[in-house]
Amino acid sequence: MQPRFFTANKQLTDRIQYRFCYLKDVLNPENKFIENDKFTIQMKGMMFFESSPKDREKPSLTLAQYLWERDDDRDFIILVGKSNELKTEVKIHRCVFASRSPVFDRMLETEMKEKAENKLEIIDFSPDIVKLAAEHFYDRETYKTSNVDQLIDLLQFAQKYDIQDLKSKVEHILIIKVRPNNICQISNASINANSTKLKEVCIQLMRFYMNQKLPFNEEITLNEDFVIELNQTTAFPVEEKEEE
Repeated sequence: MQPRFFTANKQLTDRIQYRFCYLKDVLNPENKFIENDKFTIQMKGMMFFESSPKDREKPSLTLAQYLWERDDDRDFIILVGKSNELKTEVKIHRCVFASRSPVFDRMLETEMKEKAENKLEIIDFSPDIVKLAAEHFYDRETYKTSNVDQLIDLLQFAQKYDIQDLKSKVEHILIIKVRPNNICQISNASINANSTKLKEVCIQLMRFYMNQKLPFNEEITLNEDFVIELNQTTAFPVEEKEEE
């Protein structure tokens, strides 16, 4: 039989039932499920646990969080959208903007148009990603509820603008969220964002999946550099797929 993946949500954790096969298949002698009057079941699996927001204590507000409530005196605008699209405005305090990224800080220290106009145009990230980053600047942790695709984009944003604290936090969440069905996607993201920590975790997990013969999503072509490093650490070489 082919290995199967099963996912249980919190409502099912007390009582989980899954059908692996039908009774007629078990009793069929051609399948050889029963030999010498013995029926042996071997199971391999992984369990993942994530804490709920209720499990975490709510900390006291920081100065940045208080500033978030003051939206009437934000003096810097981030314009988000491609050249031929309607721009989305993300307003932020100039001092907060400069303090969270050395890249942003240099923009406002040198004679660049961002300093003169109090505006920055971003065309390679979606408004949702920029808003998540901006909220992080105010110590708001809305990014924690993001899906894997959003987290990967946010990791890339943090890498591009050298926002190291955001990058570290997103790496940690992605490490927790690595599953057989998304490990190739996250592995590629670790290379694109130059995330050594995330890459090493993906390599170790992929080695585990391969050693245990656990299937993982191979529909996504792995980054060539990741494949090279993976093959250097495993006895089961991974062939690179040719782009169609």
